Amino acid sequence: MVYLAEIINEIQEAINELINAANDASPDGFIAYIAGGDYYREFENTDLLPYVLEDVSGFRKDLSRQRFYVNYLNKNYKRDGFHYEGRDGIDCLTIELMIYSHLWQSNYYLKHLVRLAHLACSREYDWYLMITSNIRNVINNEITDPLVKKGIKLGHIVKDNYYPVLRDSFAHGLYSIDEYDKVIRLYSDRAVGPVSFDVFQKKFLFSILLSQILFESYRENQKRMAAFLSDNAKIIALPDGQRIKVEAEVRSVEGEEFYIFRPVLK
Repeated sequence: MVYLAEIINEIQEAINELINAANDASPDGFIAYIAGGDYYREFENTDLLPYVLEDVSGFRKDLSRQRFYVNYLNKNYKRDGFHYEGRDGIDCLTIELMIYSHLWQSNYYLKHLVRLAHLACSREYDWYLMITSNIRNVINNEITDPLVKKGIKLGHIVKDNYYPVLRDSFAHGLYSIDEYDKVIRLYSDRAVGPVSFDVFQKKFLFSILLSQILFESYRENQKRMAAFLSDNAKIIALPDGQRIKVEAEVRSVEGEEFYIFRPVLK
């Protein structure tokens, strides 16, 4: 049986380790990450600074996805022991395949993981980060391999639970669900065998809870940083050599309180 409390504790410890490593290795880069630093090429050669901080646009786009995940977990996983039994159970398994496939293709989510992995491995904060169409290479080369090499546990969690064959098979309808043997049969070219219900459920729960706990941690760190900035000035350097003061304000987004950051040139 999959025990939710154990998974949640393992993920929380791994995220805390990753965040601490990112902050220790690159304090200014970590501030840029928490403040939602991004680069807008359309602002080049204008009076606007192309280096922008959190304007909640990314969050707005991702909010419905996150709410759906939370609602689904609350519906079926309030306690341990949920199984894919009967017609309703198989329907839930299909929904979870969809969620799993969608999650590991999420541009917004992967940007968070890549940027944290870069910082934890002592790389510069990537203001202009584009997630390419080859998601498998991004996850392996920019997240999993560097973190595993660094000895950071989250790398192993991603490596153990990201299985692109599941996504490929589901996205292209190359799968079937065998209720008798309790396996998902995969028919894509790279499939090497079926995946049992239990193995998939563990991968699903690790993946969706990693996403949820990561964003909860992100928002909590934004809250802490906003409180810090209310009493302290913080200046960081941009890649082009300019320096900015990071300021914060509280704003309501669809009924939820969020912390918005803005750069002020120094």
